[in-house]
Amino acid sequence: MHNLVNQDIVHTVARLGSSRGVNVIAEYVETPSQQALLQELGCDQFQGWLYSPGLKLPELLRYLDARANPEASPPSAL
Repeated sequence: MHNLVNQDIVHTVARLGSSRGVNVIAEYVETPSQQALLQELGCDQFQGWLYSPGLKLPELLRYLDARANPEASPPSAL
């Protein structure tokens, strides 16, 4: 977050991906401020604990199903 050299590296990789038509996915995103900075630096998508902890396969399938069919199962059911 505070290292300008690291930010330059992320920005450069994101620009390269964008110039090649590739979505750049930032991993290990844990806070909204990290997500906001990574988006400013050019990342397209995000994954990490900010969105969900690591899930075993049965939990992952329920998680994905709940998001694909939001009316079928309320978020509190997970």
